[in-house]
Amino acid sequence: MIATLRGQITLLSPISKRGNFFVIEVGGVGYRVEVTSRLRGQLSLGQALTLYTHLEVREDAHELFGFLEREEQEMFALLLQVPRVGTRIALHVLDLATPQQIRQAVVGADPQYLVRKANVGERTAAVIVSGLRGKINEPARADSRPSSDLAEAKEALVALGFDPTEAERALRRVYQDGISNEEAVRAALKVLGNPNVRGR
Repeated sequence: MIATLRGQITLLSPISKRGNFFVIEVGGVGYRVEVTSRLRGQLSLGQALTLYTHLEVREDAHELFGFLEREEQEMFALLLQVPRVGTRIALHVLDLATPQQIRQAVVGADPQYLVRKANVGERTAAVIVSGLRGKINEPARADSRPSSDLAEAKEALVALGFDPTEAERALRRVYQDGISNEEAVRAALKVLGNPNVRGR
């Protein structure tokens, strides 16, 4: 099972509603990785990154799907357990909704939450909430990850040359209610500059 990949992008597909992928070279081997259109729009040729991956094995093909965050990879795997939800639908849902939003809808038995917050179709939202019932028992803790308001802080760290996954991890370590983007960047830089705490 391929769990993670760390390498450099050597090929990018055009952004398309029918599917998005790129090729990442790791140790001289190029892996084709299917991704959400949202992630595809953030990538560029030659970019180095670390991915969490999911390998889907079928009789006629082996497909590799990639995500910048472990939470997305784990939610993707959960979505594939829902009847009538295949890889394309699961990717589409993660293009629209965050794992935290999906958890909130499932725990609250409220498919309309996904419709309102992420513009997921009503039928798809209902199928997901029903299908994941019992598989997600607790809501995500509010302080378990940075607020979406800190997206700019993550972008600033990536612009400074940090790996997106490491930037996300650093922001999670320093996040607290009321923290500003500027404060978050300063605090995360201290974490990223300390080899004893990076990667924890």
